[in-house]
Amino acid sequence: MPHIMTRQRARIAGLLLILMAVFSACSEDAQPTPDTGQVSAPPSLSENAPAAEAVITLTPVQVQELNIQTVTATRDNFSYPVSVPGIVMPAPDHISLISAPINGLVVAIHAHEGEKVRKGEVLLEIESLEFANLVAEYLQAEAEAKYQKSRLERMKLLGEKKITPQREIERAESDFTRANAVVQGTYSRLLAVGVSEQQIERWQSGQERHSHLKITAPIDGVITEHLVDMGQAVNAYQKLGAIVDTRKVLVKGFVSPEDGAILNPGDRVDISLREYPEKRIPAAIGTIVPTLDEINKSITVNVLVNTSDQWPRPGQNVRLTISARTPAPVISIPLQAVQYEGDQAAVFLQLDPQRYRKHFIQISKIAGEMVIVESGLNGGEAVAVTQVFSLKALSKYEEFAEE
Repeated sequence: MPHIMTRQRARIAGLLLILMAVFSACSEDAQPTPDTGQVSAPPSLSENAPAAEAVITLTPVQVQELNIQTVTATRDNFSYPVSVPGIVMPAPDHISLISAPINGLVVAIHAHEGEKVRKGEVLLEIESLEFANLVAEYLQAEAEAKYQKSRLERMKLLGEKKITPQREIERAESDFTRANAVVQGTYSRLLAVGVSEQQIERWQSGQERHSHLKITAPIDGVITEHLVDMGQAVNAYQKLGAIVDTRKVLVKGFVSPEDGAILNPGDRVDISLREYPEKRIPAAIGTIVPTLDEINKSITVNVLVNTSDQWPRPGQNVRLTISARTPAPVISIPLQAVQYEGDQAAVFLQLDPQRYRKHFIQISKIAGEMVIVESGLNGGEAVAVTQVFSLKALSKYEEFAEE
């Protein structure tokens, strides 16, 4: 028993001697450093730390298992879709206001709101003393012209018999010319207020005596507004209603100034609804308004579209997918080829089937599934598009291994 206690004490004493020697060595090697009050960040987190472009070397087994696919970066004019919001409006030549050119009283209404009408169809009738005076002036002028014509013919017959002097014949010709001018003037005034030639002929023949001005539809379409009632007094050129032809509509798209700068009339457009993206109508940009819209802060593109199955309709909100094309050749690569180190975009360039180099690039625009490279990539370089996460993990492993 005393021998066992002696051995344990000897072992504890030995361990204490070893620990004392280690602490003594550490205290001798440690050099005191002044406390500046600042803690430096690791090199990998420092803002001035250069981004490392590591080279990843794969083993033959890794090459076979990863089977990395690449694309070759080329410089070319790039087409990409630009999706923008839009609103449907009546086409400029497919909407018309209804108005009367003179003051009057509504005495008949033949078409109402929501009804389809044809061009030339009578919508309503207006009774007006002003219009009656125009009719009376025309009929009087027509009668005067007939009298002057008959008088001139009689004067010419008397002139041939040397009964009437030549100056009387010339005066009769002048009176007849003035009478014809008055007829033409009053006739034109009737046409200007919307009277048809058939109605004028009925007045001349006595078939029609009521001087009702008939307001007709200027275009085919649907009456979307009806603002008058029977017996209502209306003023000249007062808005009485509106007609819209929905067979063609105007779609206004609102594009950002950056995208609007590269769009051109004639660029292809697909119009769709957000709820039904598969339902599309192909069209093309008609015109582009170059100034910035103050309300939407955007460039406006105008697209004329023939409707299909009564779609799209005025008032609807739609989506416009425009096929934009860069004005100059650019380098574009698939978005899946890009990885990020913090806020820096990187790709993996293929040096040979076993070696890839992580390379940092600058991106100018992300366009759908593609990106346009501003700098850092040249045409002809092969970029990995599959197993990019695996390459990123291997590059991080090699960085840690080097440290």
